[in-house]
Amino acid sequence: MLHFQATEAKAKFSELLRAVESGESIIITRHGKKIAHLVPVADQERVDRIAAIERINAMRKKWARSA
Repeated sequence: MLHFQATEAKAKFSELLRAVESGESIIITRHGKKIAHLVPVADQERVDRIAAIERINAMRKKWARSA
């Protein structure tokens, strides 16, 4: 995972996008605090699917207890 200050990320935005396209994750910071996380779309979609499955499983457990 790469880390860049916001000012450097602004200057290298095209380069950062190429890195993300090739699978790299990038953290952008301002004054030492994380403000953004650039991740490939496929990675984020995977995270979203896992979260959706977890929510469905939690609902199933809740429904099973109330039945």
